[in-house]
Amino acid sequence: VDYLLNQTSSVEILITDINGKVVLENIQGTKAIGQHSTTFNVSNLAIGMYMITIRTKDQSFRTKFIKD
Repeated sequence: VDYLLNQTSSVEILITDINGKVVLENIQGTKAIGQHSTTFNVSNLAIGMYMITIRTKDQSFRTKFIKD
């Protein structure tokens, strides 16, 4: 997962299933302004659609992915 911060901020990344249940949580800590990247091991997740939410103090971004 790649993300861009326009200000230094604490970052939390959540992966939720289609019912909104958090299946994976990753606290990135404080990150500086700029482009960042992180990876997740999703091998233990069931096949299906999931949402990735990236949260900072002032912003929230959401995208979906499908594990097949």
